Formats: sequence, C-alpha cells, structure tokens
Amino acid sequence: MPGRKRNLSLARLRGVTLCLLLALIALLMAKAPPLYAGSQVTLMPPFVGTHTETWERFGVTQIPSGTSILGGIATISGTNMVTAHSFIMCTVVGKPSDGTILMDSDRPNDLVTISFSQPVSAFGAY
Repeated sequence: MPGRKRNLSLARLRGVTLCLLLALIALLMAKAPPLYAGSQVTLMPPFVGTHTETWERFGVTQIPSGTSILGGIATISGTNMVTAHSFIMCTVVGKPSDGTILMDSDRPNDLVTISFSQPVSAFGAY
C-alpha cells in the first residue's frame, strides 16, 4: 500500500501545480499592456446635441483625409479610411448595428483625427 499513497500524493501535487501555473499565467496576462497601448485615445462622454453623422452618405468607398462630417462643423482626417457594409475584425465579421455602412481605418499606429470648427462639450462614437 505505500506505493498507492505515493501515487495519490503525486496526483494531488500535480493538481496543485497546475492550479498555481494557471494562476500565474492569469496574473501575467492581467499585468501585460494591451497591444494597442501606443494609441492615443481621449475618452469623452456620449455626444448629446443636434449634429449626428451617418456613414451611409459616403456609400461604400475610400474616404479622403480631411473629409467634412457632422454637418460641416468637423473634419475627419486619417489614413486608409474606408466605408463598407462589413469588415473582418479579429477573424469575426463586423457589421454596423444602427445602419448599413460603417467606417474603418486599418492602421493601428496612425492617428484618425476629428477637428471641430467650433467648441463642443462632448463627442462620442462607437
């Protein structure tokens, strides 16, 4: 019977080791910075006002940098901005939830800038 005790102890030790290993991996993943940490995004409250924008007016096309939006009070600038009915996002098809066309810029290290011609108190986006 001494052999059985040793095997049972090894089985428990393996289980404890596995749990500790998984906990360590979870801790390291929680502390790791996200891949897009270099992006500069300023969080603001949701847009409340009379101006709205829909990408349907652009159709399915490439949007030139410096395009007028929000009724002309703002300009959106960036590289490789396109509108389409859907995009592949992390191996999943992304589709707009409140329209038929959405905007995308597939350059994680480049900036998309929205410039306002007059002061605004809040602006939000999906």
